[in-house]
Amino acid sequence: MSLEARKMLNKTVSCISGEFIADMTPCATNGGYGLSHPTGSASLREIVSRWQDYGDHHGGVTHHFVTPEKIHFDGGWMSDSFKTQWSFTADRLTGRAKLVIEKGEDREGQYEYVCSRVKQKF
Repeated sequence: MSLEARKMLNKTVSCISGEFIADMTPCATNGGYGLSHPTGSASLREIVSRWQDYGDHHGGVTHHFVTPEKIHFDGGWMSDSFKTQWSFTADRLTGRAKLVIEKGEDREGQYEYVCSRVKQKF
């Protein structure tokens, strides 16, 4: 994960990487959606702030948000409707995280991780 570490399409984005991600650039703004081209390098085509704004999109969709307690990414494919393929949520206080790969996807299942937790500031 990299949080707000890259600039794409003139916006600051957060990204996630892993073998569970295919055919998309898994980056989005905080609270937004990154829409990837459906073919070729599958680079980002557009970044939108509402799920309603990708209804006519055909390709990969990455969603991301951060709260004081957690960091979340999920991704999937949009054609006639959106199909979630994976989600990753990390607890910022405990460092525990879970990757969920949806049923029917390669390597389906739930995977637990231990990440570095946020350092207390007081």
